[in-house]
Amino acid sequence: MKKKALTITASLFLAVGVLIAVLIASIGFFSGQILATSNEDEDIYYNKLYTISSELINADRDFYQSMLASIQYHDLAFADSGVPAETLAELLPGYLGDYQDNKQQTIDRVNEAAAIAATNADLNKNTLLDGKNFETLYKEFTENFNIWVNCYDVEKNIGDYTLYIQNFDTARASLSDMTDITENWAIAERDTLKAATISKIIVSAVIFGIIAVAVLVISILIINGMRRSVNYIVKSVGGMAGGDFVNTVKAESTFNEFFQVELSMEDMRNKLQTSLLDVVSCADDVNQKANNTKSSISDSEENTNNISVAVGELGFVANHLNALKFTQEQGIVSVEHSAPGREGIKIEARYHAPVLAVYLPFKDLNGISGDKEKRTPVYQLPDSVSVRPQPVDHQFLGVLGHGTHIDHIRLLFRKKRCAVE
Repeated sequence: MKKKALTITASLFLAVGVLIAVLIASIGFFSGQILATSNEDEDIYYNKLYTISSELINADRDFYQSMLASIQYHDLAFADSGVPAETLAELLPGYLGDYQDNKQQTIDRVNEAAAIAATNADLNKNTLLDGKNFETLYKEFTENFNIWVNCYDVEKNIGDYTLYIQNFDTARASLSDMTDITENWAIAERDTLKAATISKIIVSAVIFGIIAVAVLVISILIINGMRRSVNYIVKSVGGMAGGDFVNTVKAESTFNEFFQVELSMEDMRNKLQTSLLDVVSCADDVNQKANNTKSSISDSEENTNNISVAVGELGFVANHLNALKFTQEQGIVSVEHSAPGREGIKIEARYHAPVLAVYLPFKDLNGISGDKEKRTPVYQLPDSVSVRPQPVDHQFLGVLGHGTHIDHIRLLFRKKRCAVE
C-alpha cells in the first residue's frame, strides 16, 4: 500500500507554520504601516507644515524688522530728530542695512515656503481661505511686496511714504493669510490621516481576521481528521477485542501514522481470523473424532451386550439339551426362547454326537457384524466330524465371538464332550 504523504508532524508544522507566518507577516505589515505613517507624518508635519510655517513666520518677522528699520532710518535721516550728526552717521547705515537684509530675507523665505507648498496640491490649490488658495495668496503677497518696495525709496526718501506704510499692511495681510491657510491645511491633513489610519486598522483587522479564520479552519480540519482516525481505530480495536474478525479495518486515514496503524490492524485481523478458523477446524476435527469414538464405544457396548445375550442363549440351550437324553446319532432340536424381551425367538441346535453346533437367526443378531460366507468353525474340528451346511437364513455363531467369549463357551460345554462352532 502506498505511503500517505501527510504525516501528523507535517500537519502540526503546517498549522504552526501558518500561524508563525501570519505573526511574522503581521509584524512586518504593522511595522511597514508604522514606518509609512511616520514618513507621512514627517512629510506633512515637518517637511511641509513645520517648514512652511517656520518660513512664513520668520518671513513675517523679517518683514516687520525690515519695516521697522526703514521707519527708524526715515525718522533719523529725514526728520528733525535732534540727534547729533556723529550719532546719525553711526546709526543710519545700520538701520539701512537691517532694512535691506530683512527685506531680502522676507521674500526669500516666502519663496521657499511657496516652493514647498507647490509640491502638495491639497495645500497649494485645494485648501481655501475666503475663496483663495495658497498659490493665489502667494501671488498677491508678491505683488503687494513689490508695490511696497517700489512705492518708496527708503535710502533716498523718494516716493509716497504714506502709501509705503499702507502697502506694508496689505502685503503683510497676504503673508498672514498664507500662514493661516497652511494651518487649515494641517488640520485637514490631520483629519485625513486619522481617517486613513482608521481605515487601515479596519482593513488590517479584516485581513487578519480572514487569516485567523483560515488558520482556525485548517486547525479544525487537522484535529477532526486526527479525532476521526483515533475513533475509528478505537472502534476497530474494540470490535476485535469483542471477537469481530469479519469486518475489515479500512486504511483510509489522511495521516500516515494512523494509516500505517490501520494497515497493521488489518494484517493482524487477517492473521487472527485465519488462526481462529484453524482452531475452529481443529476443534471440529476433535469433536468429530470424539463423536466417532463415542459411536465406537456405543457399538462396542452393543456388541458386548449382544454377545452376552448370545452367551446367555447358549447357556439356555445347553440347559435344555442337558435335560434331554439324546440317543439318536444325529437330529435337530428347536427350543423357543422365553427370556424377558426375547420371547418367541427360536434357537435351533444341530448336533452330530458328540459335537453340537448352535445357530441363531440373522434377525436376532441386532447389527452384530459377521462373515456370512465363512462356514468353518473358530477352531479346527476333527476330520471325522462333519457339520451340515447352515440354512440360508442363519449365520454360524462362531463368527460372532472372540477368543475370550469362545473359550468361556468351550469350558461350558466341555463337560458334555462337545465343542461349539
